[in-house]
Amino acid sequence: MAGIRIGVDIGGTFTDLVAVNEALGEYRILKVPSTPANYMLGIKNGVEKLFARERWSTADVDLFFHGTTVATNTVLERKGARTGLVCTAGFRDILEVGRTERPPLDLYNLQLDRLAPLVPRRLRLGVPERIAASGAVVEPLDEAATAATVRKLVDAGIESLSVALINSYANPDHERRVREIALAIRPDLYVCLSSEVNPQHKEYERTSTTVLSAYVGPRVSRYVASIEDMLQSVGVKATLHVMQASGGAMTADAVQENAIRTVLSGPAAGVIGAIRAAGLAEEGNFVGFDMGGTSTDVALVKDGNYRIVEETRDLGHHLRIPMIDIVTIGAGGGSIAAIDSGGALKVGPQSAGADPGPACYGRGDFATVTDANVVLGFIAPEFFLGGEIRLDADRARRAIEVSVARPLGISVEDAAQGVLRIANANMIRAIKRVSIERGHDVRDFSLVPFGGAGALHAWQLARELGMRRVIVPIHPGLLSACGLVESTLEYQFSKTILRRLGDIDGAALEANFAELEQRGREQMIRSGSGTAGIEHRRAINLRYRRQIKQCTIEMGSEMPGITEIQQRFYAEHRRLYGYATEEPIDVVDLRVGTMRNLGAPVAWGRGQRAAGDARKGTRRAHFAEIGGFVECPVYARERLDGSAIVQGPAIVEQLETNVVVGPGQVLTVHRSGALLVKEVESGNA
Repeated sequence: MAGIRIGVDIGGTFTDLVAVNEALGEYRILKVPSTPANYMLGIKNGVEKLFARERWSTADVDLFFHGTTVATNTVLERKGARTGLVCTAGFRDILEVGRTERPPLDLYNLQLDRLAPLVPRRLRLGVPERIAASGAVVEPLDEAATAATVRKLVDAGIESLSVALINSYANPDHERRVREIALAIRPDLYVCLSSEVNPQHKEYERTSTTVLSAYVGPRVSRYVASIEDMLQSVGVKATLHVMQASGGAMTADAVQENAIRTVLSGPAAGVIGAIRAAGLAEEGNFVGFDMGGTSTDVALVKDGNYRIVEETRDLGHHLRIPMIDIVTIGAGGGSIAAIDSGGALKVGPQSAGADPGPACYGRGDFATVTDANVVLGFIAPEFFLGGEIRLDADRARRAIEVSVARPLGISVEDAAQGVLRIANANMIRAIKRVSIERGHDVRDFSLVPFGGAGALHAWQLARELGMRRVIVPIHPGLLSACGLVESTLEYQFSKTILRRLGDIDGAALEANFAELEQRGREQMIRSGSGTAGIEHRRAINLRYRRQIKQCTIEMGSEMPGITEIQQRFYAEHRRLYGYATEEPIDVVDLRVGTMRNLGAPVAWGRGQRAAGDARKGTRRAHFAEIGGFVECPVYARERLDGSAIVQGPAIVEQLETNVVVGPGQVLTVHRSGALLVKEVESGNA
C-alpha cells in the first residue's frame, strides 16, 4: 500500500482537506473556499494545491473519504428527482395522512403548515396485492395491473420509482417483482424498495423513507459519479468512501443503492473527530459543537459513545435510518443579521455562504456573525486563514451599522454584541435539546468546539450553561475532515420481530442477530473489503405493549440474557421518561452494524509546536462583562507548550480559527495538544 488517505469535507463557506501519509507518519491540512456553483471544483482545487505543495503523488492515494450535504440540501431545497410511488391499492394517501403528532418545536404553533409530500397524488398509484403481517400472501400481485401502473408513471415523466407495499418487511417478494416489471419497461429507472431501504414495520415511516431515498437517489448518484470522474482526472485511483449519517463510511457502489444514508454525513464525521480529540484529552462525556459558515451541529457523547437514533423529522419529512443524534440549526459564521418586520433583530437561518460571503470578505454587504466578530476584535483581519485571506474590517463595520445599528438606534459595538448574543442563544437552545431534553445534566459535560467559528463562541456558551470546561482540539476548523480519515467502513441492517420479550428465548434472538451479521459479512465482501478484522455491534428496540415510542438498547458484540435486556430497558425508560413499570415488553426491531477499520489512528499534533515566544502582541477586543474594549493579549497556538497558562481575557490564533478565553477564565495546554479553558473559580486548571 502506498499509504495516503484523504478526507474532504465541504462546508457552506470552506472546503476542508486532510491528507495522511502513513508511509511518512505525517499529515497535512488545507482549507480552500467552497465553490457553490460547482462543489467539485473546490475539491479539485484543494487536492491539486495540497499535493503540489507537498510534492506528493496522487497515484499514492489509497483511500478517499468524503462527507457530503447533497442529500440533505436536495430535500431541503426540494430539488430532487421527479418520483413516483407504487403502493398497495387503497394506500396512495399514506404520505398525506402521516402521523397526528406535531414536531416538538411547533407543538403550540397555531399557524403550522405541513410540507407538501415529495410525490404529488397523481404520481402515487396503488396496485392490487396484499401481504399479511406474518408474511403470508393474502392476495397475489396483479402483474398486468402493475405493468400498466408503471407505464402510466413512466409516461408522466418520473425519473425514479419508490415501491412501498403493505407488510413487505415480512415478505419482500411482491416488491421485488414490481422492480423486475418496472425495469423491463424502463431499464434505466432508479428504483427503491422499502424492503431494502427500511425493512421495518409502520407503513408511513417506511413509505416516507423510501420516497426520500428515491427522491435524492439520482442526484446523489450523479454527484458521486462526478467525484469519481474528478478523482480520475487528477490521478487519484483510490476507492471513494462516503460518510453516512450513522458515523461510518460506505463505498460509492453502496451509495448508489441507498443514497438516503448519506444525509447529514458531514456533521457525523465531525462527531467521530470530536470523540478522538476528546479521548486524547481524557474526556468521555462532552457535547460536540460544530459551528461552521452556514449551520451549527450539536451532538452529545457519553462514555465515549454517541447516541444512535432511527427517526427524525428535521428535514420536514419523516426519515427512519440509523443516524447519530445530531441537532442542526441555521446559525453559523455566515448567518445574516437583519431587522424583521416587527422591528426585532434576528440572526439566521439565512446565510451569506461562500459567495458573496460575509461583508468582510469584500464581495457582499450582508451583516453576519463573522462581521460582528471582526467589529468586536475577536478576528484579526490580517490573520484570517493564517493571513492567506485579508478581511475588510471597514466593510464589516459598515454592514453592521447599516443593517443593525441604525435601525435600532444603537452603537455599532452594541449592535455587534447583540448579534453575537442572539446567535449564542440559538446555539444554547440546540445544546439543551441534546442534553437536558435527553435526560442529561449538561453541567456534567465538557464542550468540544470545532468548525471555523466554534472556538470563538465556546467560552460564552460553556459559561452560561455551567459546563465543566472547553476542550479545543488540535485542528478545530478541520475536525470533520479529520474524522473522515479515521472513519470505519460500516453497514447497518435491521429486522422487525414484534414479539413479547417474555415469549422469545435467547437462542431465537441469537439466530436473528446471526442472520443480520451474515448480511453484513456479505456486504463487506461485495464492497471489496473482505471479512478480516470486521466487528458487529448489536442493538435492540423495545417498548411497552401499546406504546408507540421505543427505547434502543445498545448491546455491543455480546448477547446478554433476557433478564439483563429487560433490566436495561427499565433503566433506559426511567432515564428518558422518569418511570418504569412491570408491564409486558415487546421486542420491536433488531439492528446490527457491521464495521471494519480502514487505517491506523493518526498522531494528531505530533511535531506541530514551533519555537519562539507564544505571545504575538495585543489587540483591542470587546468584552461586555468588563465594560467594553480592552487591550487583549494575543497568542500563537503553535508556540504554546504544556507549561503555558493564559489568563483571560485573551485570544489564541491559529490557521483555521481563533480561541477566545473570557474574563475570569484560564487556558492551559493538555499533553495531547488540546487547549483547555475553565472558569478560574471552578478549581485549579
